[in-house]
Formats: sequence, C-alpha cells, structure tokens
Amino acid sequence: MARKRERGFMILELLIVIVIIAILASLTVVRYLNVRDKSRIAAATYDLDCVRKFLAYYSTDYDGFPPAAATYDDLKNQMVDPRGNPYGRLPLSNTYTWISYALNPDGTYRVRIQVVDRNHTVLVATPDGVHPE
Repeated sequence: MARKRERGFMILELLIVIVIIAILASLTVVRYLNVRDKSRIAAATYDLDCVRKFLAYYSTDYDGFPPAAATYDDLKNQMVDPRGNPYGRLPLSNTYTWISYALNPDGTYRVRIQVVDRNHTVLVATPDGVHPE
C-alpha cells in the first residue's frame, strides 16, 4: 500500500522563514532610526539657522545683539521692536531639547542646542554659520 504524503511545512522550515523575517525587520528598523535621526538633525539645523539669521537682522536694525538669555522663551521675549512687538517669527523649539544663548566678549554670540535624536547631537550657531560641536 502506498502511503499518502502529508502536506504542510515542517517546523524547521517555519523557523528558518521566521529567522529570515526577523533579520530583515531588524535591518529595516535600524535603517529607519538612522534616517529619522538625520532628518531631526536637518530640521534642527534649519531652525537654528533661522535663529541665526534673525539675530543678524536684529543686530543690523538695533546695533547689537539681545542680552544673554537663559531659555529660548527669554530670547524670544527679548527680541522685540521698540513698540514691544515680536521681532520676526522665530521657529518653535520642537526640534531640540535645550538651547543656550550667550554673548561673547568680542560682541558676537554663540547659540548651542541639543537635537532630539538618539545621539543627543549638539549644534552651535555663530555669526559665521551652524556646525556640530
């Protein structure tokens, strides 16, 4: 008598497929996280460059930079025109966790921010440009 061959997958075949899918998924997640961090750094760089440009416009109009500020909100509150209106529209602070703004003895400034990414990247803005610390 001929035996019927049972149809279906062996447990080993299923395990191999599951392992392959897990490896592909882990590679995809790592790549996604790297792309997400790069996009967050790019967004923070853009926002910091906008702050840098507003500081340049402010210094041109009022012959100097605003006084040192402890927080980003303090800096925004100090950047006002003579009538008390906000000087431009500074970007929201959702691309970085903290900001420090200080005046240098030579009359220039230094703005430091920490990006919301896995590596806690710190960017620095000076009148010359934005660069990583």
